Amino acid sequence: MSPTDRRGWRSARLIPVLLGSVVLVALVIGAGGAAFAAPSDRGENLLRGKHLSRSEGVTQPWVITDGRAVHDGGEWRSDRTAAFASTASFVQYDLGSSQALAAVWLHADNNDEYELLASEDGQKFARVWLAEAHPDAGMQPRFTNQLEARARYVRIRPTRGDAAMSISELQLFASVPEPFPPWIARKRALSFELSLRSDTLLFGFALVLALLIARRDSPRWQLGLALAITAAGAVSWGLALARAWPAGSREVALVRAVVAAVAACAVLVEACAPARRPAHRGVTLGVLGVCAALGLASFYNLGHPQFYNVKERTWTLAHQLDLRQYYVSAKYFDELGYGGAYEADVLAEAEKRGVPIEALASIRMRDLYSLKDSDVARQRERILKRRNEFTPERWQEYRRDTGYFRDAMGEREYLETLLDYGANATPVWMSIAHVLFSAMPPSNGGFVLTGLVDALLIGITLLAIARVYGLRSALVCAVIFGANDFIMYGTNWAGSTLRHDWLAYLGLGVCALRRERWLLGGAFLGLATMIRAFPVLALSGLAVQAGWTVIAHYQTARRMPAWRVVIQQNRNLLRVFGGALACMVAAFVLSILVLPPEAWPEWYAKVSKLHAAPHYACVSLRSLIGGADSNQYEVLRSRAPLYAALLAVYVAGVALACRSRRPEQAAVLGLTLLPVLMSPSNYYLHVVFLFPLLVIEHRPRPQEASPTRALDAGVWVTLLGLCALQYFTVLVPDLGLHFYFSSALLIAALSLIWALLIGPDLRRWLGGAPVSSPAGD
Repeated sequence: MSPTDRRGWRSARLIPVLLGSVVLVALVIGAGGAAFAAPSDRGENLLRGKHLSRSEGVTQPWVITDGRAVHDGGEWRSDRTAAFASTASFVQYDLGSSQALAAVWLHADNNDEYELLASEDGQKFARVWLAEAHPDAGMQPRFTNQLEARARYVRIRPTRGDAAMSISELQLFASVPEPFPPWIARKRALSFELSLRSDTLLFGFALVLALLIARRDSPRWQLGLALAITAAGAVSWGLALARAWPAGSREVALVRAVVAAVAACAVLVEACAPARRPAHRGVTLGVLGVCAALGLASFYNLGHPQFYNVKERTWTLAHQLDLRQYYVSAKYFDELGYGGAYEADVLAEAEKRGVPIEALASIRMRDLYSLKDSDVARQRERILKRRNEFTPERWQEYRRDTGYFRDAMGEREYLETLLDYGANATPVWMSIAHVLFSAMPPSNGGFVLTGLVDALLIGITLLAIARVYGLRSALVCAVIFGANDFIMYGTNWAGSTLRHDWLAYLGLGVCALRRERWLLGGAFLGLATMIRAFPVLALSGLAVQAGWTVIAHYQTARRMPAWRVVIQQNRNLLRVFGGALACMVAAFVLSILVLPPEAWPEWYAKVSKLHAAPHYACVSLRSLIGGADSNQYEVLRSRAPLYAALLAVYVAGVALACRSRRPEQAAVLGLTLLPVLMSPSNYYLHVVFLFPLLVIEHRPRPQEASPTRALDAGVWVTLLGLCALQYFTVLVPDLGLHFYFSSALLIAALSLIWALLIGPDLRRWLGGAPVSSPAGD
């Protein structure tokens, strides 16, 4: 045998040895793994191979018994978790026969509670185990080997939790497995939230790409490509939203930011496109329309109700948090005024529990007269006297109404609202709400219907803007209405009743001024002022315009004009003020006919305290300079020169911007001073959705590329950019810091807008040009 043959023979002999070794190692590893993963004395999982016998309100229920859990700390909603829509949702299994239950292992979202129910007949279920919340974040295991029950049917459901309730694995054992807790296979999951965020960004990129591809002279195939790209992005996003339903607050905030950014790109592409290749107007309007629709949908939480009705165990469109304050305060204003609501609430709570007031002494509540944090013990005397303000019949009705909100919100959340600042709308709003709420008992269906009034008012306002200003203006306003994130407590005003009325009246008033319906415009502005007070700034912008006519006359004639001349030059503005005055007088008379006469001084005292007291949720120049801590006034005093200088510059800038603009623009300019002259709570800054009306959209001629000038487009882009950048403030968990950043962004955006508006006027002013009368007068 040659050396070569001997080497081949030895190699041939080694092959069986090597194969045998591999098989032996595999057997050893397999046996060891089996011994580790499933010891012979481990109890059998009773749910293995069992099919659902019933499921309600649960997505992907099949993953609960597939034998695999997600990794600890994983996302609550993924391709490996079953999401529960509410505490009424459940899954039920038929074990085939009556079985002993000795142990259970559950993997579920950490901050929820779940109960295991058992039944022999599938009709009557009893709790056999409660899985309490876990201290660590994300999906976490809970288990017990102390069960002593028998059942043929088992059911698992959440009993308490937030909107994020899910289970990745449930296992039941007739005998306690060894070791316990048992080893459970784990699998990495794909987060639906992360997928939705990615698809939201891709959809935004698809819309921007369509804007860049489509031109007015583009061939059909190019327009078809733009449409195909947009459609693909929309379908992908829609599927991601369906998987992640309902979208979380961070995902909704990202949608707001993306649609605002895309709308800004649409305005820029149209305004900056070269004359030889203008943007395609149909595509631009289409993209703006998509952004407006998604912006408004974002305001309504992408279609998912924001509040949970604990009693009915279902999600609701009614804004329970807001209605809890304003329904009761308006309906029972005669007995409560602006300061007695929480005192009566505590008294009703004590009677509901059947205990004396002293038993609730430690419950924290706000003193609505001083606005200071307090408790039941310190307000005991006033609480006991509050009952004397009611007749027996009214008190029983009051207990019924407050009981509705307590049951709907749940005791814990309801009592937490005692630290709010209560209702502070003007007596005019209170009188309107008093008439409305006195005619209806509290109910989920009724509040959903009254909440539609606000949606109707805003819809009418946007339609009026489209008719008077133009479709682009209306679409930009709609995007900003939905995409701004000033209202950020994990919710917004969607579903509230008569919270948007003053915004609608302001918008309709500006539209009336644009159409030169002076009396009607003034009446709408006056009504908005009587509803929320600070819309008086719109009228102040018009007053500044009247002042410019006096200055113009003095520059020309070198003497002050006679009253007859002033009236003649400002006849249209005087009609506006006349309409406003007439409406305000009528509204005032209505309020004193419906409410007690002391309502107005009581309201003024309360709002004065609210304005004076620093609050972290205020978005204003004052908060930006002085902070929102209790030492705000000390900080402001130390920075008084800076604060005074900025006030003077901003007021002078707005006054100069009013100089050569139309009355409706001057009214909106006056509103831009809201965060400068006052310190409003964050939700009042929703008025920014009317700021695009500073721009006058015109019908472009065929040779023009854009219906707006470059500077005017800059105003729109600044407002849309403000909405997009607010996404980064949403990521800040510290609410005080969040609203501080909101103040910084708003003041920066307004500063840029004022600079864009007064730039040309300032150059003419410095060049010695005379002051002209305001346009349109």
